[in-house]
Amino acid sequence: MQYLRSASFALSLLFPIIALAAPLKQAVAVNDLICSDQKVLIQTTCQEKEPDLPYCPVQSVTFSDVKQSQAFTFKHAFNSGNQPFIVGAECHVRNGAAFVLLRNTNFGNCQICEWTDIFSANGRYLGSTEGMFGGESFKRNQVRDKSLIDLLMTEKYKKSETEFIGRAVSK
Repeated sequence: MQYLRSASFALSLLFPIIALAAPLKQAVAVNDLICSDQKVLIQTTCQEKEPDLPYCPVQSVTFSDVKQSQAFTFKHAFNSGNQPFIVGAECHVRNGAAFVLLRNTNFGNCQICEWTDIFSANGRYLGSTEGMFGGESFKRNQVRDKSLIDLLMTEKYKKSETEFIGRAVSK
């Protein structure tokens, strides 16, 4: 009987700690971009891991048309707010071919803290510019095709954009 009282007392001390470890609230934001005959949907899932600094562990990007759908998931590791994050999407068309450019940042202050992932409009990954990408599930390769780099250097091919993809915040 004494053992049960001691165990009960120990559990009563632990209960407030367990109660404080409530699950983090999640919020989801959805942005879209039309590129040629493709719809690009970017879904961002965020949590409040630190005060006033939402952490977004998952962003998914889906390329779809009436015939097919291709999806990519970007799982970001927590790094005190410096995790990689897709902040914008653009549609560029050159010589009849459409491309989707996903603009990324890790919110740092460095030359390679921002980079771009390049996809065909139907979702085929073509490469990325140099960047500081680590701590996430999507594996990048540096773009080698010099003609694709031309897409990044000029606005003349840009047809549409989702200029700002914000971090979702729960209310």
